[in-house]
Amino acid sequence: MEAVKRLRAGEPAAVVAADLGIAPNTLYTWGKRARLGGNKTLKATPGRGRTFKLQPEHWQTLKRMVLRGPRACGFDRGLWTLPMIKELVEREFGVSYHEDHLSKFLRRLGLRSRQGSPWRLQGCCSGCPIGSDGIEEARIGSTVQTS
Repeated sequence: MEAVKRLRAGEPAAVVAADLGIAPNTLYTWGKRARLGGNKTLKATPGRGRTFKLQPEHWQTLKRMVLRGPRACGFDRGLWTLPMIKELVEREFGVSYHEDHLSKFLRRLGLRSRQGSPWRLQGCCSGCPIGSDGIEEARIGSTVQTS
């Protein structure tokens, strides 16, 4: 709103835009919106974006399942792969995610993989202290296989 006030006061748009690090066209757009709809049209609105298919509690359940390992979830392999995690999500929660998106969501949960390697817990072994709820903020990496 300050930028529009400066523009209305007669300050050159190029100067105001340069001070704010924006393009003059952006400033003109703001001025037009304020002129047509008032200053309330300049208030920031949160981006909507697509909602997640899974609720936050489902993501935490998925994290616990991944940390338990694929064999505990009914798979015959000891290392996670994204197709296996995708299958797990579809089976347990009835929703489908593309593997690339699942990878991003798993990173948000604190889980990591090593590029080109199956997903496995890094540093997790029989002597590894895991919290009382069975969860640790683990990195999924390439050192030790879970089973």
